[in-house]
Amino acid sequence: MSDEDKYIEVKVWAAKFTAYDAKKLIKQGASILLCHGYITNGAKKLLNEAGIQYRENICSDELKIDQPYHDE
Repeated sequence: MSDEDKYIEVKVWAAKFTAYDAKKLIKQGASILLCHGYITNGAKKLLNEAGIQYRENICSDELKIDQPYHDE
C-alpha cells in the first residue's frame, strides 16, 4: 500500500471493536485507533502485533471531526 493510501488516525464510534475490525484496520495501514467503545482482547493483540496505537472508551466529544468518512 502506498503512503498516500494510508490513514494516520482512525476514529470509531462503535460500542465494540473486534478482531475482525482490527484486521480491516491493519489492511488500511492506520497507525492510531481512537474508539468510543471498548476494544476486545483479540483485537488488542492484533493491533499490538501490527504496531498500531489505540485508546478505547473515549468520550464522543473527543471524537468530533469536521467531515465524516464512511467506508461501505
